[in-house]
Amino acid sequence: MVAVLGDGCALFGLQGLWSAARSAVPVLFVVMSNGAYRTLQDTYEAMGGQGPCPGTELGALDFTRAAGFFGMCAVRAESAAHVREIVAGAGELTRPVLLDVPLRQPTGPRRRGGRQGRTAP
Repeated sequence: MVAVLGDGCALFGLQGLWSAARSAVPVLFVVMSNGAYRTLQDTYEAMGGQGPCPGTELGALDFTRAAGFFGMCAVRAESAAHVREIVAGAGELTRPVLLDVPLRQPTGPRRRGGRQGRTAP
């Protein structure tokens, strides 16, 4: 089983990591880390919000440390190939693992009314 979450979403449900670790659920948590509550930012913009959306910039978060706090193994992705390798092996898991995928923002302005593509390093 693979659960793909944004870092903002993961913050809303950290107790899920604890539950998975405590119950030894064989799940791969893939946390796409862009350092923001991006869905809230997009909603704010779509509703006509002007300027930065207050309180939605998270900064750099280390989800490998959060996983470790709950006793879960974790790794930070080093490349898109690394992500593919780890996801391909998810069916072999015997306990939960967290994959922290740092994202980099494309250069240039964001498109109005939609998300720009995000890429793994």
